[in-house]
Amino acid sequence: MIITILGLIFAVVGAFEIYMVYKTTHQIESGQVKTKNAFMPMAIWTSLVAGILMLVIGLAGVAGLFGRF
Repeated sequence: MIITILGLIFAVVGAFEIYMVYKTTHQIESGQVKTKNAFMPMAIWTSLVAGILMLVIGLAGVAGLFGRF
């Protein structure tokens, strides 16, 4: 039961992270956000990878792939 709840929380946070990466990327491309930070591409890719991992782990928890605790 607790794994399912944690999995759901991870999936929601992962989906939100992916949405924020999408939104930030489009804001940078459209010129709404002007930054000269050289680390911005690395930050976006790291956030995307973290979001995907959280989404996958969350869905695995919801599906019960971690066994019974």
